[in-house]
Amino acid sequence: MWFLVGLFFFIFGNWFLGLTSLDEGRSASVVLNMLSSKDLLVPYYNCQVRFEKPPMLYYFGLVFAKLFGLNESSLRLVSGLSAFGVGMFTYLMAKLFFDRETALKSFLVLATLPHMWVESRAFVPEMLLNFFMLGGLYFFLTNKTTLGWLFLAFAFLTKGPMGVFLPLGAYLILRRDLAFLQLRGILLFLLVGGSWYYLMLYNFGWAYFQKFFIYENIMRYTGQAITHPYPFYYYFIVLAIAYIFYLPAIPKLYKKEPKILPFLLWALFVIVFFQPCQKQTAPLYNLFLPCPLHSLRLPAFYGLHKEGLSDSHCFPLRSKCGCVFL
Repeated sequence: MWFLVGLFFFIFGNWFLGLTSLDEGRSASVVLNMLSSKDLLVPYYNCQVRFEKPPMLYYFGLVFAKLFGLNESSLRLVSGLSAFGVGMFTYLMAKLFFDRETALKSFLVLATLPHMWVESRAFVPEMLLNFFMLGGLYFFLTNKTTLGWLFLAFAFLTKGPMGVFLPLGAYLILRRDLAFLQLRGILLFLLVGGSWYYLMLYNFGWAYFQKFFIYENIMRYTGQAITHPYPFYYYFIVLAIAYIFYLPAIPKLYKKEPKILPFLLWALFVIVFFQPCQKQTAPLYNLFLPCPLHSLRLPAFYGLHKEGLSDSHCFPLRSKCGCVFL
């Protein structure tokens, strides 16, 4: 049943529209070039080496293109299945901190977030990044440290340093220890996560380092490059829209359930983390703002359940609203 729910909310209809954004077109073009040139190591876009993004999204796109042909639906399966994986890790984390009933409902909260519907149908790296980050965090929390570092290595190969900083920050908030600093795991991260970067640095040297690590990460993060006109409260509007079905209950949470404080701090951490780059961040980056709300979803549903979300009218009504909105 849960697979069918994920299939409907995250995958169904991903073939209705052609490529709808510049990022989708660029990523699809890289996959096409890899298929035609047989060069699976160096991404090319418009006959130029594409330094801007690491390769993990392209590799998953290649797999699905080989299986189902190169088309919008097969490429978007990467994000759709990643969204389902995010839902499963949301369930597991809710079960870890609360109980099974809360975990099941947490998955449904995730499934009814409009932002998730949109991004799970786009061939962009953000959903895949969320899957690896949340998976890495979950494995750290369950003391499977080596597996956690492997997931962070994949996150690093999906989006770069952001895929490491955010889950480690969330872990420190939730656990307040350094148990994740395991030598074997760190060495595995350096081997797997750094492998493609070592190749690019060897082949392109300073040109790659300057473009990806300095320009794409430091300069864009600090707002020195690629600015947008949105005001400082832009993220809060996006989050309000994303949680439109659940906003009325969220202000009551802390009063009723003090144990959710670490999750709220996780949410605050991510919002604060993104504030320096508010002048450049596009809406896709806001997908990770619900990642603390991958945490806030858990206590939010815990609180909503205690506040009456289990009532026979409230939850079906909001679920139906989500279906109508979709």
